[in-house]
Amino acid sequence: MNDEQTMNLEMNSERVNNEFWIDRSGKVHKYKGDLSKTIISFHHEIGQALFPQSQRPTDVLFNLGWCAIGSVVYNVPIMHKEPSQAQVNTLDELGWLNRLNILDNGYYVRYANSML
Repeated sequence: MNDEQTMNLEMNSERVNNEFWIDRSGKVHKYKGDLSKTIISFHHEIGQALFPQSQRPTDVLFNLGWCAIGSVVYNVPIMHKEPSQAQVNTLDELGWLNRLNILDNGYYVRYANSML
């Protein structure tokens, strides 16, 4: 293993547990591939494994109502649809529910505030 692969492995080993998807049934989907390669987005890599024919797999998952947890860009969970009860339960168990943001009219709003 060369120095770049070693560095990637160390960095990605930390990221893999913090960047994942939660599907509508509440199941957590984490990256299961090679951690020694350069990975820009675990969300994209997971989506690509699930929908290899798609050019925009993260858009597919958002359109299906999946929740993205952790990111280089967003430090809060984000969704493009209202969460299912199973997702709410999983987010609560993982300690992310109070930070959930949902896309509403082009803006992300805090889920707790949208319930008022």
